[in-house]
Amino acid sequence: MALLTFSLLSWLVAAALSQVDTDLCRYPLGMEDGSIADEDITASSEWNDSTGAKYARLRTEAGDGAWCATWPVAPGDGEFLQVDLGRLHLVTLVATQGRHAGGLGNEFARTYRLEYSRDSTRWLPWRNRRGEQVLRGNDNTQNVEIRELNPPMVARYVRMVPVTDRAMSVCLRLELYGCAWADGVVSYSAPEGHVMQWDGSPIHLNDSTYDGFISAGQMYGGLGQLTDGVWGRPDFPYTREANAPPGYDYVGWRNGSLEAGVLRMEFEFDSIRNFSAIKLHCATIPSIGAHPVHSAICDVRPTPGAPWEGRPLLAEKVEGETQWKGEEQGHVKGQGEQKGPLKGGELRGNMGGSKEKATDSSKKLNWKEMQETNDAHFTSLFLGYRSGIAVRCLFQLTGTWLLLSEISFISDFTQEYETDRLQPSFMAEATVTGPTLLSGSFPGSGVTQLPIGTSITESGLSPERPGNTALLIGCLLVIILLLVVIIILILWRQNWKKLLEKAPHRILEENMAVRLSLPSEAITLPRHRSLYKRVPPAPPLPPGYQQPLNLPHRRTDGSASDGGEYAELEMGVDGARHYAVADILDLQGVTGGNTYAVPAASSDGPFWDPQSLEVPREQLQLKEKLGEGQFGEVLLCAAKGLPGFTGDESVEDVLVAVKILREDASVSARSDFVKEIKTISRLCDPNIVRLLAVCLRDDPLVMVTEYMPHGDLHQFLERHKFQQDSTSHDAQNISLLPLMRIIIQIASGMKYLASLNYVHRDLATRNCLVGHDLTIKIADFGMSRNLYSSDYYRIQGRAVLPIRWMAWESILLGKFSTASDVWAFGVTLWEVMTVCREQPYAKLSDEQVIENTAEFFRNNNQQQYLSYPEACPQPVYQLMLQCWKKESQERPVFQAIHKFLIEATNNIEAEESP
Repeated sequence: MALLTFSLLSWLVAAALSQVDTDLCRYPLGMEDGSIADEDITASSEWNDSTGAKYARLRTEAGDGAWCATWPVAPGDGEFLQVDLGRLHLVTLVATQGRHAGGLGNEFARTYRLEYSRDSTRWLPWRNRRGEQVLRGNDNTQNVEIRELNPPMVARYVRMVPVTDRAMSVCLRLELYGCAWADGVVSYSAPEGHVMQWDGSPIHLNDSTYDGFISAGQMYGGLGQLTDGVWGRPDFPYTREANAPPGYDYVGWRNGSLEAGVLRMEFEFDSIRNFSAIKLHCATIPSIGAHPVHSAICDVRPTPGAPWEGRPLLAEKVEGETQWKGEEQGHVKGQGEQKGPLKGGELRGNMGGSKEKATDSSKKLNWKEMQETNDAHFTSLFLGYRSGIAVRCLFQLTGTWLLLSEISFISDFTQEYETDRLQPSFMAEATVTGPTLLSGSFPGSGVTQLPIGTSITESGLSPERPGNTALLIGCLLVIILLLVVIIILILWRQNWKKLLEKAPHRILEENMAVRLSLPSEAITLPRHRSLYKRVPPAPPLPPGYQQPLNLPHRRTDGSASDGGEYAELEMGVDGARHYAVADILDLQGVTGGNTYAVPAASSDGPFWDPQSLEVPREQLQLKEKLGEGQFGEVLLCAAKGLPGFTGDESVEDVLVAVKILREDASVSARSDFVKEIKTISRLCDPNIVRLLAVCLRDDPLVMVTEYMPHGDLHQFLERHKFQQDSTSHDAQNISLLPLMRIIIQIASGMKYLASLNYVHRDLATRNCLVGHDLTIKIADFGMSRNLYSSDYYRIQGRAVLPIRWMAWESILLGKFSTASDVWAFGVTLWEVMTVCREQPYAKLSDEQVIENTAEFFRNNNQQQYLSYPEACPQPVYQLMLQCWKKESQERPVFQAIHKFLIEATNNIEAEESP
């Protein structure tokens, strides 16, 4: 009895949590009561310490009464207040308030917009169902204005961005309302919805609020209408949303437009979960052939990055489950009065954007004759208690159309269950190793649980008798009360840390959906086929120079010898030590160059003394301007007789690169400039540009770094021609051996950066400087130079990305690591071997480069690789291909690359020597 009762309660709780009800999901999330810690509230800037982000709490007067931006907010400034909710939440309401400060304040935000992120990397703009972003804020400093978010957003991080039509001071206080995202789905992928022709008019059954990506008719990487908590009406095509087009409630697929009539969907989750069932809200409309699904073939991915389990489960409908018939039940999302923690009086009067009464959005259609046959209800499919991080299901359509309005899962975080042992071949009657589903008459649940060993038979099991419902509910209430008391006692005695370890956390895996990781930007890949011709994944290798190479995962179309004495390349198998993932939104520093991504632990270490590097700025003479950024510029200067530049008291001029921060730079820009100085000051390697001096005692702030007499490597190689004969004395020619020595030095510098867990993020020949005797030093200001503006992809004038050198995970996931630097090294190696005669992927536009990046992600042999350079030995090109592996852990580490290139160069020298 105890086991049955506990199982029953578990199912009730799981089923209730799995179905989002936006009318009940209105709990304050912790700004006002302090549940959200101060360190989880940040801002782009703050006027002073007393108006910091931590004071942006609704109805509190701490500090100076609110968060205030540093400067008056002008149109397009992008100042923001950011809240980290700690885990994924469904955010349904936003409340704002100005700065009152006991009558001293007079600042507030009249309008604002919201941005959200589920992983702090990719930021999305919130839009209502009409595509509008701007919400009305406050018109005074005291009143609390509450706005409903329709659709709600699933997010861990939320940014409030004040919107102004002129420069004005902005201060605000904030509260967010919603509930924990218990369903755990962070993205789903599916084909785009199809278009239904009805009564001579098209009904677009697409996912109108999907926040992921769409390419070639496929949606991936986001959430939308299928998880927004709005259940479709049974009287299709009428809609619950006011002024919405017909059929808006549903996403629909036509049987004849799907291969074999099968709908394939994949669901990614925030943590490893134990799955009991999947619930689908389907419409049944016999007149158009719309029927719900009754079964699916499902599989799970056990852990992030792992392959699918490969033991498909026949997920069958739970017979006799409770059904929800649209408006007859009175428990339809989006209907009825507002319920939940926010009181009705508190909402009414101040809330804008609330749902209006549902209206007839297709008055031409008369559905009264079909009310008796139309239906909309949830169907539950048993998932057999499989555990995993992702679920893939194939749904066989049983009619002409499948109309879905909501999908949810019954699951928990427990990872201790053993997965079932059902075989791919299923019988009508099967005994499972876990508890078996039994139909019940409990609203909001539809399922209960029986002890281990119970069978599901072909005939199904009888539902509970209606007469026992009242008694059962009373017993359940008593049991629930007792359980609450017991749970409180247990929590009081247990260690909170052990409980928190089971809390869901965001797991970012390499099989995530495609997305460009920049604020408010989402690139939708073209839906049509590419117009440019693709080349084979591995270009054929020409005859001639054939070096032996011992590489794992050798490509089958190569013709390298199996012999040779090359060391086998070490792959990046130790992800924790090899990769330094950087959560960044913009590569560009304040003076225009790229900035290193460094481990957080090393950002404030005591590694430099500014006094020891201070020099008189009068001893720097301007030669020319190299580049500029938003808050500063990079100059080429001559330094006269300064110790440390030449190693003695020499009076000879030394060329140096000088980064200057303009005097009108913001406080945050000054802070970033000093951080950049600290970062560069820690670098000491013969192949890395060093910090030589600073001028920090007064404005403008200055840092001085090394520069090389022959300029950057790209221009240096452009001035030369490749010559196979290494004995040529023509100064304009360059042979293979010098090219190999150049690339060895680049590998050596990158090996040093990798040893510090520093990530360069913009490795290319334009960021390498050439000195006497072909000495190479890696720099960081190529991005600031107008000469190379075509090498960067600009996002609406705000951010620049060297997409032709970037790894697929950097472009699509915003993930920068030592492994992504290895990818860029492969492209840099290709530049050197082509003597910089053309830009990488020169025949592709920027948009086509991004599309090609998506092909690397899909890994379906449609990706286009850089061509085989004429001057390149075959083993070196094989090294490039290893650097461009999809899986980051399969790419070689810089230490192995450096060793391999040295041995390859020695072999070339040995062959060329008489």
